[in-house]
Amino acid sequence: MRAELADSKAVLEDTLGHRVPHLAYPHGYNSPRVRAMAARAGYETAAAVRHALSSDRDERYRIARLIVRRGHTVADVEAWLAGGGVRTAPYRDGLRTVGWRWYRRARTALRGPAFAG
Repeated sequence: MRAELADSKAVLEDTLGHRVPHLAYPHGYNSPRVRAMAARAGYETAAAVRHALSSDRDERYRIARLIVRRGHTVADVEAWLAGGGVRTAPYRDGLRTVGWRWYRRARTALRGPAFAG
């Protein structure tokens, strides 16, 4: 994980010709360990998928972001831009989020990691 975070950051910086201070976790998946390693790799912030608006109280390595899905409308996006329509982070993870996290961990323990590439 250390190499994946640090090496991909270095490749992006070399290719782009400037610093890459921010990370978006693939599929938003993160954990306290991943967040600590992102900080050690030199990222200043990182975005997770929290299906919420971010706030100035949001966690630096778990900044909330939204996923725009097929069912969302222009009115949904307008509401988000106006600061409404969804929760504002930080907040405690819901039961579905916690359940999905435990499922992924159990699946990984049984089958090994699944890569989304």
